Amino acid sequence: MPFNFVCPFCHARTRVEDRFAGRSGPCAECGKQVTLPSPASLGIATNNLAEIDIASTSKAFNDQQSRSNTSAFGLGGSKEQMTKLALQVAIMASMLMIAFGVVGWLLIPSAQRAFEDRKRLGSVSNIQQIAKALNAYRQDFGSYPTPTVSDPSGSPLYSWRVLLLPYLGYNGLYNRFQLAQPWDSPTNSQLIREMPPMFAIAGNNMALSLYESNYAFVVGPGTMFPSAFSDSVAEVLDDPSETILMVETKEGGFSWTQPSNLDNTSGVRIGTRPVTDIGGNFANFVLVATVDGDGVALSPQTPISTIQAMLSPDGGEYVAFETVDSGAPLP
Repeated sequence: MPFNFVCPFCHARTRVEDRFAGRSGPCAECGKQVTLPSPASLGIATNNLAEIDIASTSKAFNDQQSRSNTSAFGLGGSKEQMTKLALQVAIMASMLMIAFGVVGWLLIPSAQRAFEDRKRLGSVSNIQQIAKALNAYRQDFGSYPTPTVSDPSGSPLYSWRVLLLPYLGYNGLYNRFQLAQPWDSPTNSQLIREMPPMFAIAGNNMALSLYESNYAFVVGPGTMFPSAFSDSVAEVLDDPSETILMVETKEGGFSWTQPSNLDNTSGVRIGTRPVTDIGGNFANFVLVATVDGDGVALSPQTPISTIQAMLSPDGGEYVAFETVDSGAPLP
């Protein structure tokens, strides 16, 4: 039966077969001369013993143990081998990280395009839904809602968007709104947080969190709305598919119930100034709704003359549509 032997010099532990008990030889680790315990002290019969070189036997046994202990790794147990294994693992991990990084980098443009497509389609749906509601209102009342609702003394109260709520499916919200009070009265101010999401550009978390609309009328000379407080023109003489009813603009300081429109008194242009310029939410096009309820993508380079021609309901101006199409057809 094998027994454990500990070198008295280097304290190396060695597993030795019992037939070598009582023999002397160099320690496999430190090389100093050692004598194994006698057979009698170990209770071993002497006829089982044989001459052997302790150093070679101990080394062979230790090598076998080392191979057994590291066989799970498929390597020997030396520090050099373990270091090599660790280095290989580290290199493989780095290569995997680089590979995933490259793949992610390559996918970024595709993900960005997918997000922009969803944003565009959602925004087109929003503006067309609002345009449809505006046309339904016009059919019931003979004109589009006034851009700014005012009290009998002419003081502004709230936006046209409030009047449109029943046509968008928000009858409950409309019924709770106090129509004789301004938008920021104690009662009405509590309703600002309930802005219908279609009043914001799809995916515009800033507008949604601020409860500010991205869709507005253009009011003033040469538009569907001669002033911010007047009803719309009674009749549209120009082509309805070429006449702007509503535009997109950047959010900026006006809640959806607060009167806020783009003023054409000094002219408007395509740009990024909130509630001053048309557009500002998309890089490649500007979204407007025409009187026929369609969503139209204007090129950011659309001339001011074309914008003014499309804003006019009865000017008979020629609209150069080759300057309007952004190259991104809308559904």
